[in-house]
Amino acid sequence: MGRHTGVNSMQFKHNLPIAIWCLATFMDAVVLAFVALFLKDGPFSEPLFNWAFALGLLVIAYMIGSHAFSKPCVRLTLEASGIRLRLRYPLTAQTLNYRLDQLQAARLVETKDSEGDPYFTFCITFADGRIIELAEGSRDVSEPVLTEFTTALRAVGAGIAPSTETAL
Repeated sequence: MGRHTGVNSMQFKHNLPIAIWCLATFMDAVVLAFVALFLKDGPFSEPLFNWAFALGLLVIAYMIGSHAFSKPCVRLTLEASGIRLRLRYPLTAQTLNYRLDQLQAARLVETKDSEGDPYFTFCITFADGRIIELAEGSRDVSEPVLTEFTTALRAVGAGIAPSTETAL
């Protein structure tokens, strides 16, 4: 959820991709170990088949890893002067600045997970088409972040300090 970073600013973080990066790194390491063992003691009598099969496994591991490493960790700072995004990838980082009027949509997207259960993602969309995920998981996780973000956006746009208090 958001936290205050100054008088008229609030910060939101999304660090779930770190877990995805760790899992993808572990899976790639297992595939590499399997390929090394396969090339050493491969079951095929013709070495060319061993190399072709190993290359196929490496391509699959690369595709899985490249998809997992394309999801950034996000730190969004909401201020009266605009929105500052810090996108952190495993080897690089990128900082983007937007004006408040460049924010096009803040919405909760409902999908289904692999077991058919509802899965929610809180996304914001900017005028340049960039879509940023700020929360994902159950409705109990994503919906409060959406509410807090829209409340902070209204407060910052009106020039008052955002509040993390919830009305009862």
